[in-house]
Amino acid sequence: MAVQYALASDDIVSESFDGDFVVVDLNFGKYYSFSDAGNVIWDALVSGVAPAELLDGSAEITPVELESFIEILVGHGLISSVASPDAAAAPDASAFAQRLAGASEKPEVAVFDDLADLFKADPIHDVEENAGWPLVRQD
Repeated sequence: MAVQYALASDDIVSESFDGDFVVVDLNFGKYYSFSDAGNVIWDALVSGVAPAELLDGSAEITPVELESFIEILVGHGLISSVASPDAAAAPDASAFAQRLAGASEKPEVAVFDDLADLFKADPIHDVEENAGWPLVRQD
């Protein structure tokens, strides 16, 4: 049985902007971006593709690099392995493998926390009434 991954919690959200993903951990206020290979891997993993299916021999990414990237994602609490993967629901991995073969960069993660206070702010209750959002009250 191939290992599959899914978002670690409902507090992890991602959005694609022309194939580049921005992932936000709403619980901790951190956001993440990936290299071009990282974007493909993220897209494949959260779509239900097993990592082993991504490396079809044409990608210049080694199994060790793929595993290391996945360990980083798991370590940040972005994804977790699925106990009972649904192989029938997984998309065809060949399109992801082709995109990964065309990637010009190795999989990398960039972590940002400069907006953590704003992500964690409650825009209804945690504001300075006279200034408005996003100025967080200093109680």
